[in-house]
Amino acid sequence: MIKAQSSIATWLEGESIFIFHEWYWGDGWVQSRLDGVWLLALNFEQTASLLRLREFLAGKQKASE
Repeated sequence: MIKAQSSIATWLEGESIFIFHEWYWGDGWVQSRLDGVWLLALNFEQTASLLRLREFLAGKQKASE
């Protein structure tokens, strides 16, 4: 059985691009995924939802430290 650990980082780049970086690692391997969303192209409700998600994930990351 292969056990993997994971981590997630999110941040706002230049107040207009929301970045989501997720990676998994195990014994001798790393897998990474990077996504970006341009917030200006979204409506207000979608932007607010992404910002709440960012705050939630930041709180979970602080709690795990």
